[in-house]
Amino acid sequence: MNFSTSCTRLVAWMCLSMVTFPLLSRSETESGIMQTPTPIRFDQPDASRQWVTVNDNVMGGRSIGDFTIKEGKLVFRGSTNTNGGGFSSIRSRPLERDMSAVAAFRVRCKGDGRTYLLSCRTKETYRGMQVAYRAPFETQAGKWVEIVVPMSAFKPSFRGMDLSRRAPKL
Repeated sequence: MNFSTSCTRLVAWMCLSMVTFPLLSRSETESGIMQTPTPIRFDQPDASRQWVTVNDNVMGGRSIGDFTIKEGKLVFRGSTNTNGGGFSSIRSRPLERDMSAVAAFRVRCKGDGRTYLLSCRTKETYRGMQVAYRAPFETQAGKWVEIVVPMSAFKPSFRGMDLSRRAPKL
């Protein structure tokens, strides 16, 4: 299936630093996976313009969060308040990409040991709004790790509701 996506939207990142966010191709190599030539980098002069903070205050919540870019790394810090929406996140501005050849995302990050969600959006809608495809990944407290998130790990959802029976898989 050929999805044109507004991809690379990151959800629920707390105290997490990223260096690159390359996409991995389905093309086979000796290692079984090949990197495409379009990583998302944070060492470009306009890198911060590509990202926005989205917290639950858009729906009356009290969570806080923002990000900075330092030394080629994006650093997000947030604090959630579950007395409301209960989320703090960052998102890229929409990037139109043909994801049909992508097998996985690779994220290099340093976290706090919690589980986070990587989220992508396609043109798929539910009740007139975009469906989010989300996949969890683990971080290790204070340690840089490289995580590979296969496309098969992404599950469709709308405002937290599982849409696995209603929306196509990525």
